Amino acid sequence: MSAADQMLRAYRRMMARSGEQVMIRRGEGSAGRNIGVRARVTTFDAHEVVGDIVQTDTKLIVMAEDVTFDPPFQKGDRVMMHGRTLAIVGPPNDKTRRVGGVLIAYEFAVRG
Repeated sequence: MSAADQMLRAYRRMMARSGEQVMIRRGEGSAGRNIGVRARVTTFDAHEVVGDIVQTDTKLIVMAEDVTFDPPFQKGDRVMMHGRTLAIVGPPNDKTRRVGGVLIAYEFAVRG
């Protein structure tokens, strides 16, 4: 089993234990489309508050295999969770959660 396969299995276990279902929304009104994704919802550590990130933002780690939009993220996409609609802050990071060139998960901030 490759390192990427091992990491993907580990992420799936983590999401099963501590993840939750959130919706990513693309578009407006009846033309809008929602997809449900598994996400780990957490806060940013002080050393992660850089650039556009502020202490009150929420960090989401989303399984890449759940994101069926093409392209995966666009400006204006939103996240719906805990009864609120939140804006995605900046483009999701698809670099730090790759193993052997395989994208395992996206990491990004939401605000609202």
